[in-house]
Amino acid sequence: MMGRIDFRYDAADDIVFATPHWHIETLQDVLAWYQQYVRYFEATFAGRKVDLVLELADFRISPSIAKDWGEHRARMTMTYTRFSCRVAADSRVRLHVLTSGARHGASSQTDEAASVEDAVAAVKAARRAAGV
Repeated sequence: MMGRIDFRYDAADDIVFATPHWHIETLQDVLAWYQQYVRYFEATFAGRKVDLVLELADFRISPSIAKDWGEHRARMTMTYTRFSCRVAADSRVRLHVLTSGARHGASSQTDEAASVEDAVAAVKAARRAAGV
């Protein structure tokens, strides 16, 4: 069964909240997961980079597909997001995010927080630090 991503946009804070419900195991999964982000960001923001909070409690990555997933994750991050922050990532997901960020130059755009509220605060702090 194909996974899905629940998106919610908070206009007041100008932050997208994404909750992926995916267990990535194949290249087909990676491509479908990636296309869900592309479709949402292209249709909703037409090329404007946005800030993103990811709630990852129901997101898993098989080690056998981590390299391909990491390439697509980095591409999505660099293309569509300005600042992002992860919440509730398990240790494997955290490792794959950090690895793909280091390999593909996307690590400066992402952070991790203990709660959604902390993630929103981290995004706002990143904006202030960048003078945005």
